[in-house]
Amino acid sequence: MAKAADWSALDDFLLVEISHRIVLHADFAVFRRVCTSWRSAVPEENFKLRMPWLLLPPRICSDLRDFVIPPQGVTRRTLLPEANAKMCFSSKGWLITITQDLSMNLLHPFSRYHIKLPRIKSFDNWRSLDMSSKTYASFIHKAVLSSDPLLTSNSIIMVIHGHKGVLTYSKPGDKAWTTINTWRGKYFDFTYYKGRFYAINSRGKIMACDVRGDNPTMAQEVANMHR
Repeated sequence: MAKAADWSALDDFLLVEISHRIVLHADFAVFRRVCTSWRSAVPEENFKLRMPWLLLPPRICSDLRDFVIPPQGVTRRTLLPEANAKMCFSSKGWLITITQDLSMNLLHPFSRYHIKLPRIKSFDNWRSLDMSSKTYASFIHKAVLSSDPLLTSNSIIMVIHGHKGVLTYSKPGDKAWTTINTWRGKYFDFTYYKGRFYAINSRGKIMACDVRGDNPTMAQEVANMHR
């Protein structure tokens, strides 16, 4: 009987050359998860950032969704029933989907792998939703992941929600969303950078949130754009 190949013994140079030919970030993540030696030979920063794909709104209620690949303007049609008739946001190559029954999921558009998130009903102010007028679709204003869940098991998702523009986050395994208690004006936008979320509010203040730190529900002012 032929001896099984030892894939972990492949030369590092060969692994790097193979990784340079990977186009999709999801494929790169799967490549690194084969074994420890592959992950060591090809660090995350080796992936060459490519232009993001743009998800077009559906023309009709359909399981098919169109992605535009700039700058060529090529359109790729993908079977994606998990996003049908759902509100979608995107971050780190994932879709954050919201349904009318107030359930939320992370959805990878190409592998169709999904991760269940806490329901909107676990937000402090979810009762302000008017279900008859579908304001649930505009309850979430923006969603951002700290990292790709395919690459790490401790990815955190944060959202701006409600008419007051409140920051709320969820960690893996959470059953409910956790609100950032430091509210100094409606938050309009935010991002994730080097371990912390940074948000700007209606008063021009930039607030930093370290949800893995000693005070995960507090935000600290780090700059004021009006000064």
